[in-house]
Amino acid sequence: MIKTTNMQVGLVQWQQGDGIGSQISSTLESLGHEAVKVSIDEKLPDSLDVVLAYGPFGSLVPVANQLQAYPPSQRPLFVLWMTEQFPNPELPEWVRSLGGNFRTQAERLAFRQSRPGEWEVNPRLRLLTTKAHRFRYYGDIFWLQRKGILSLLVIGSQWTVDFLLERGFDAMVGYYGYHPDL
Repeated sequence: MIKTTNMQVGLVQWQQGDGIGSQISSTLESLGHEAVKVSIDEKLPDSLDVVLAYGPFGSLVPVANQLQAYPPSQRPLFVLWMTEQFPNPELPEWVRSLGGNFRTQAERLAFRQSRPGEWEVNPRLRLLTTKAHRFRYYGDIFWLQRKGILSLLVIGSQWTVDFLLERGFDAMVGYYGYHPDL
């Protein structure tokens, strides 16, 4: 059974002093949860009930690899609040799928853990991590779903939610501003 109150929520921080993250953290706390700010490249605390990432404004590889290492019964829920856009919906699905799969695999190859909780990009593959972000986002959600990591995908577009529901995602609409504190 999933707790719905007094949860310890690990909020992925993309950079220090992130205004959006601070607002989300305050809102979670006003709703009775403990918000634990977790830098994108640090080790996740073992006590988390949920990991919440928004954006994403960087690579999800460090967080996703850590979540994948948990036994499924002990893994925190992973909620991705996708505020970024996917590739053009007018592209054929095979183009979005192939491009997304290639881009997310390149991202996973480029990132490596140097020490526990420390991640770095392979200098030879760095250029790959700076291109085709919309394809990476698309590929990432499919990879996260295939690995059983993604618990809920929150999107600010009903059309996109419907599109993803047709592809088997547990997705819901969530606009920035739904809660008065956001």
